[in-house]
Amino acid sequence: VERFEEPKKQPAAAPIVANSGSSDGNIELKVVRPASFEEVSEIADYLIDGCTVVLNLEATNREVAKRLIDFLAGVAYSIDGQLKNIANNTYIITPCNVDVADTQVRVAEAQQNFATQTANTNADLTSDSLF
Repeated sequence: VERFEEPKKQPAAAPIVANSGSSDGNIELKVVRPASFEEVSEIADYLIDGCTVVLNLEATNREVAKRLIDFLAGVAYSIDGQLKNIANNTYIITPCNVDVADTQVRVAEAQQNFATQTANTNADLTSDSLF
């Protein structure tokens, strides 16, 4: 007689350990794909516990996605964290000790491009030629 075990329920988010500047050298990253608003408290708990959350809303109903973003933006604010849109229907929510430097990278690239243009041309630069 063969016995079959019921499959174990998968957790809503699997931890991914990433390097950071913290004293222990690691941060915990949770990737979540909520199907309903009822999952918001579990996601909020991850943030309160100091985890970074990648929120994938691609398969989430539009109204539910709006409610999730509103609620989680409030949670991020309450812990001095940040909520940033990183792709279509994908957000990263970070606690106060984690910074996503995407905008800083873009500013550095723009400054480098400006310096290259200035070095390569003798013409007057206008905003039209920079952007």
